[in-house]
Amino acid sequence: MVPNDGGNPLLRWSDLDKFPARLRPYVALIRAYLSERLTGVELGLAYLALFKREVEFFPDAIYQPLEDLFGALDGFEPDDGLRSGVIGGLDDDQLRVAARTALNRLVAACQEGS
Repeated sequence: MVPNDGGNPLLRWSDLDKFPARLRPYVALIRAYLSERLTGVELGLAYLALFKREVEFFPDAIYQPLEDLFGALDGFEPDDGLRSGVIGGLDDDQLRVAARTALNRLVAACQEGS
């Protein structure tokens, strides 16, 4: 399970197939980051590339958490010395909060839609 998942069963890796197919790559990336299988930089590169390739619209309840995490990743700067020069300037801890929040919102949206 993802750390601090509140025991939510949709956050188990084995339950990835319960998410809509188009959403699974995002959920997998967020989970990999939260479980420290990816760094913030790695998440940013993969997530931003995936998000920018989208050609179809998501429902707002799905789109908004994805967009919010996109914005957080855009403002992420792992280097303490450079962070003050970045608009938004998030560190790794702040990015983890944003990722966890996005994942929880996606889970809630998928549960409401089922």
